[in-house]
Amino acid sequence: MAIWISPVSLYAHTSIESVKIADDLGGVGRDFTFLDGNGKLRRLNDFHGDVIAVFFGFTHCPDVCPGFLTKASVVREHLGVNKNRFKVVFVTVDLERDSRAALTRYLDLFGNWVIGARIPGGELAEVTRDFAITNQLIKDANGRINVSHSIGAFLFDKNSRPAHYISSSRDPEYIADQIDRLLEL
Repeated sequence: MAIWISPVSLYAHTSIESVKIADDLGGVGRDFTFLDGNGKLRRLNDFHGDVIAVFFGFTHCPDVCPGFLTKASVVREHLGVNKNRFKVVFVTVDLERDSRAALTRYLDLFGNWVIGARIPGGELAEVTRDFAITNQLIKDANGRINVSHSIGAFLFDKNSRPAHYISSSRDPEYIADQIDRLLEL
C-alpha cells in the first residue's frame, strides 16, 4: 500500500536555524566518501581551503532542491572575491533515478561549483544517519515516486570541519556572512 504525503509534509523539517561550531551540532556531520560526476572517488577533505555546503536532495525535486541551488548561486555573488572558495556538494538521496549522468546534467544547470555526489556501496543510510537527515522514497498508487527529505545545508569550514547548519529559509546575505566568517577562521 502506497502512502500519499502532501507536498508540505514532504519537505517538512525540524529546522535548527543556524547552529554555531561543530560542538553545537552534537557530532552531526562528518567527512565521507562519494563518487562525483566523473565517477571519481572523493571526500570533503579534497576541498580543503574552501567552505562546502553539503545538501541532501534529488534531481526530480520540484521545488526545494532547485530553490536551494538557486539561492546558493545568489550567495556566491554576495561573496564577491571569495565566491570561488564556496562549493556545494549535492548528495542525492534518490539513487534509483539519479544516475551519475542524470545528476551531472541537472547540476550543470547551476555551475561547476556544484559537485554531484553519489554515496557508494550502500553507505547512504549511514551517511544520512550521521547527518541526522530524514529521507524516504514514497511511491503513490500510480507508481510516481516522491522523495521526502530534510531541506537545510551543512556548512563545512575551510579545514573540512562541520561548522554550521543553515536552514533553507535563511536569506542569501546571512548565509554569505556565515561563509565569510568561516573563511576568516
